[in-house]
Amino acid sequence: MYNMKIISFTVPYKCLVEVDSFLEKYEVEAVSIFEKPESGYSTNIQDSNGFPAANRYIVEIYSKNMNLLDCISKKFTQDFTVENVTNSDWVNKYTSELKPIIIDDYFIYNDNYSFTDSSNLIPIKINSALAFGSGDHQTTKSCISMLSYIKNKITPKSILDMGCGSGILGICAGKIWGDSAKITAIDIDDEAVKVAEKNFKENVVPVHMRCASSITGDKKYDLILCNILKKPLEDLAPSFCSALNIGGMIIISGFITSQYNEINLLYKNLGFSLVHRIQEDEWLALLYHKK
Repeated sequence: MYNMKIISFTVPYKCLVEVDSFLEKYEVEAVSIFEKPESGYSTNIQDSNGFPAANRYIVEIYSKNMNLLDCISKKFTQDFTVENVTNSDWVNKYTSELKPIIIDDYFIYNDNYSFTDSSNLIPIKINSALAFGSGDHQTTKSCISMLSYIKNKITPKSILDMGCGSGILGICAGKIWGDSAKITAIDIDDEAVKVAEKNFKENVVPVHMRCASSITGDKKYDLILCNILKKPLEDLAPSFCSALNIGGMIIISGFITSQYNEINLLYKNLGFSLVHRIQEDEWLALLYHKK
């Protein structure tokens, strides 16, 4: 009999280690820990990639051990809930719950919906699966808004989507400049490359895909898109400078407002000039021009 329960509660960031130690004593089927954005982010705590720590985290424990319920309820009481869980295909469950999103000129949807809008919205079909980029995160939204901001200002002939995830940014760019621009998409993860390649094909946007962690070769680009994290953005900055044509533009995102000064100083010292910034909650997207 499938008798799984999902036990959910919230804890401050500083308690995550305690939660981990506590759970070592018990048999649990799965544990998910994810940020609670509305609690805000710490200005001085970040992981090795520069991802900022939220002030509070949601812990979800999947277990058949009913004795665990009582122990957790006594130790971690804030926002404590218990629900029955049915046996499911969790990836399909997640994607089926994603609703279409309208971001500026774009209508973003997945296989569970069809595009029937009669307006001038641009349809983007994205099945993100295990790759980042369904359109609902603040960084993705702000990058797409930035593309709308520059669509009548430039006509790039070559575009790089670095750390492409689902390929959503490259596809959005392709819908604007696809007739004139050649698009290259790179990701470090094999699964993301497979997902992105399929999404580009479904959206009829030609692309050259690569699985890599860095920019290789002598190819130059007029526009670079990169929505990852602070530390990789810092590490990749010199190669972005080398790969971007003079007069080209780069859109970067994946960091919060408290990390802005460090990022901006680095890119400014490399010869980039800040053109525009878009903020979604605490997350930023920046547009730079290479002098």
